[in-house]
Amino acid sequence: MLVNGKDGRLQLWENLEELARDQFVSTRPWAVLGDFNQILNPSENSRGGGRITRGMHDFRACLENSELFDLTMRGNSFTWWNKQEANPQAKKLDRALINGNWQLAFPFAFSHFGEPDFSDHCPITIVLGNKVESNKPFMISHFLINHKEFLPRVAAHWHNTHISGTAMFTLAKKLKSLKPVLKDLNREHFSDLENRVKEAHDRLLQCQNKLLSSPTPLLVRLEKEAHLYWLELANAEEKFMMQRSRVKWIEAGDCNSAFFHKMVASRRAANQIHYLVDDSGQKIDSPIEVQSHCVDYFSSLFGNSLGTMENSGGTGLPSLSQLMPYRCDAQTKTALLAPFSAEDIKREVFALPPNKSPGPDGFTGEFLEQLGLLLALTLLRLLRSSLPRGSS
Repeated sequence: MLVNGKDGRLQLWENLEELARDQFVSTRPWAVLGDFNQILNPSENSRGGGRITRGMHDFRACLENSELFDLTMRGNSFTWWNKQEANPQAKKLDRALINGNWQLAFPFAFSHFGEPDFSDHCPITIVLGNKVESNKPFMISHFLINHKEFLPRVAAHWHNTHISGTAMFTLAKKLKSLKPVLKDLNREHFSDLENRVKEAHDRLLQCQNKLLSSPTPLLVRLEKEAHLYWLELANAEEKFMMQRSRVKWIEAGDCNSAFFHKMVASRRAANQIHYLVDDSGQKIDSPIEVQSHCVDYFSSLFGNSLGTMENSGGTGLPSLSQLMPYRCDAQTKTALLAPFSAEDIKREVFALPPNKSPGPDGFTGEFLEQLGLLLALTLLRLLRSSLPRGSS
């Protein structure tokens, strides 16, 4: 079909929407790629502009109704140019569009737009990609906070761990030693969480079928237990996916696990390093070569030893200041040196975003708030236990 005219494009948009409504297609992974002869945003035109044209509006409506979106892309941002020497212009007319099921089926896929060569359009290649195994940093899972064993285990470890040093040093060391306790709790009750949720749901359905076929008090009790167990795991899965998706505009509830799972897959695809290009223009796509290239780059940038830095032009540590030219102004320095109280610390900790970790240790604002409440309650109990009987 020719779509280089308005009528042809409108017919294509209708065909895409009709295809997306087909139950056989919409429930499966599918992708659409090629020259759509229409941009989505003014920024996709090298001449810029800020006006949303009627053509952009129609194309956006088509993609929204079809539930299609751009696959993670690499290569050239503009995919077509007019080949005019006096008045050159480039646009993004070519796209690789996918639906949510494609994103879930191929989370590491990406599209690559190469060089036009003899054409005025860039060729499109879809690479399914491979999962790159890496050691993920520790991150506290928020669903652990609601588990009945969370507070007892944290309290027991916290008060049985004795470390000498300053208050900040003690806090940091105790938090670090707490990680294995939390990992054990997660492993015992929530390992392989997605499969656990499915198994718990299947068990619930079996209990309900038996209850409906022959109601007895025993089957009622088993159904309630199965329902509570499934609900606990389902809520944990939803909180886990919400935390990993980094979604901020929607609250957990009403079983949004599928939505959060899609957002996690989309975020993972966007953050994936599919390849790097070295100084000679060579593409590096092997995970081991990518890792080696990054190490070599930063080794050459910062130096691999103190001696290398000291001997780099005889400048020593001042060479680092050239890489970090920012300096605090006098007002900021004064604010950083200002005295602070315990109430100031509490206010700042409780104001932290619940899903953000203020440092590299992986403990989020929600966990620190719960830990602060736990320590406050423990201190209150100790104070009460030290008072004479009958006093308040």
